[in-house]
Amino acid sequence: MLIKLHCTDQGGGLDAATLAEDLHRWLLDEPAARRTASVELLSGDGGVGELSGALLTIVQLVLGSGFSAGSLAVSIANWKRTSATQVAVTVEHGDRRITVTGADPAAIEQALNQLSGD
Repeated sequence: MLIKLHCTDQGGGLDAATLAEDLHRWLLDEPAARRTASVELLSGDGGVGELSGALLTIVQLVLGSGFSAGSLAVSIANWKRTSATQVAVTVEHGDRRITVTGADPAAIEQALNQLSGD
């Protein structure tokens, strides 16, 4: 399952690129993600349906069988709890998109499952 993560500082203090880089490092430190998911940091111009002309930095994951939506949800929740700012994470899968503002792993997992149709 291909997942894209976009980060936004709701307090306005940090830029999206800094947040995405931090989340990318966090996920690479996660043993299960390192072993069974492909985690990449991507930058480029916004395309159709995105902020056209804006420079975007996203974290892209391909989830394997050993790193489920539940594992990703816990990782995102833990990362959000350690953040000094209030971060919104927009999770994209195919043409579906949902933004998570809280840090409850169960709520994040439910959102991820809705995206994948589970």
